[in-house]
Amino acid sequence: MIQLVEDDIVFANCDIIVNAANGCGYMGGKRCAKNVHKGTAERLNFVTNGRIESLSKKEARKHIISRSPGTIFVTDGCGLDCKKVIHAVTMRYPGSRSKYETIERLMIEICEYCYDYGLFPKYKTIAMTMLGTGVGGLDKQEVFKIIENSLKYFKKLELFIYTLPASEERLIIRKKEIKQRQNDIEIFNSK
Repeated sequence: MIQLVEDDIVFANCDIIVNAANGCGYMGGKRCAKNVHKGTAERLNFVTNGRIESLSKKEARKHIISRSPGTIFVTDGCGLDCKKVIHAVTMRYPGSRSKYETIERLMIEICEYCYDYGLFPKYKTIAMTMLGTGVGGLDKQEVFKIIENSLKYFKKLELFIYTLPASEERLIIRKKEIKQRQNDIEIFNSK
């Protein structure tokens, strides 16, 4: 099942949030952790106070050069309403173009991760944006066809495609909520 959601992915409440990533793990840096910017990765970095980028870079650097397009790496949600964040590498370096073949490979990787190679999904609900259609320059209708075709084989997954960025005011409120959640988790873990 695919459902379009007219909201920002930072408000998603799903098992998995998918971030269209570059192979370096860069999500806008400190400027995006402090100020609202346009891209999905940058908004995720903003609302998590830079924590998600820190984890993303750490995971990406486990490879000698960088992660290859078409691969995924996974981090904690850093206070987002999800169990995990899948970073789907749509381009090797920030600002590069994406390819439709990369999105096809990524959709299979994402779905297989959610199924954990079993008969039933380990993670059932997925929130994502249209991978590769921002900086990557791909056509949204073509990417939607790829996503739709990929889910034919993984019928028990529920996919929510988020289509609109939130206003700066809503993102600032969300950032405060997530910061409080992060603080609560730290207090709980220190006991």
